[in-house]
Amino acid sequence: MPGVKVTPASVTFSQSWLKDYLLCGERAKYSLHNMGGDTEATSLGSAVLYYIEHRILGEGPDSAHALADIYLRNALEEPDVRWVKVKTTETLLAYYRSCTEAWEEHVWPLLGDGEPERHFDVPLTVAADGTELRIAGTMDWWSPDEELIIDWKTAGRDWDPYQTAKWDIQSTAYTYGMATCAYGEDVWGTDE
Repeated sequence: MPGVKVTPASVTFSQSWLKDYLLCGERAKYSLHNMGGDTEATSLGSAVLYYIEHRILGEGPDSAHALADIYLRNALEEPDVRWVKVKTTETLLAYYRSCTEAWEEHVWPLLGDGEPERHFDVPLTVAADGTELRIAGTMDWWSPDEELIIDWKTAGRDWDPYQTAKWDIQSTAYTYGMATCAYGEDVWGTDE
């Protein structure tokens, strides 16, 4: 999803773009115009998500790995991929394997009923000129019965409670999306 979608009646911000904007306006500008391309870390995260989605949808581990491996190799062949941290495809594939193995061991056994990739598009407010402002995002795992939202992470850095409390908009956006939907409003969108 692009960072901002503008129609005559509304402006919709993706939660990830809004986070970029709050952290660094320059970063938001780059992501809005898709300048600079993805990094190998972005491709890795997407491949791990691809694997997880296929597992949740019923694929066995070997089949899900084969599909995600092809996905990752194709993503890394894109001409605008920037290699920032990891320098070889084989090292990245090994890291991908360790992420998916950890997920299989520690997360997969704990998942209850839920849905992968739940997209939301909810109203925030109406501007003075009548334009509706909205926020959109995609929850990696949504379990309305358990009131549970999970976002799979592959970052190699430690979680910092201070930084999360100060800058994280994802938790707020996802909770707002879930709460808005819990009251029966038809706000679920479709990925485009």
